[in-house]
Amino acid sequence: MNESERILAEAVEALEKALSKDPMNGPFLYGMAALLALEGKPAQAMKYLKQAESLGVNGSTLRRWLSQKFPAESLP
Repeated sequence: MNESERILAEAVEALEKALSKDPMNGPFLYGMAALLALEGKPAQAMKYLKQAESLGVNGSTLRRWLSQKFPAESLP
């Protein structure tokens, strides 16, 4: 694991802990979606993005980035 991957993994772990305490926090959910997208996990990212959007977070920029970066069949 290189340095960037380690930092991303630590950030995901920190957000997982935060979400376990506050699972309806839209910005936390959006952050998790962004981190998972950077890790190359678009399906998981979309799951969190949809939850964040359902709480009023504007996910259009990340949604657009995901659709440009990953093939449509990898997005739910």
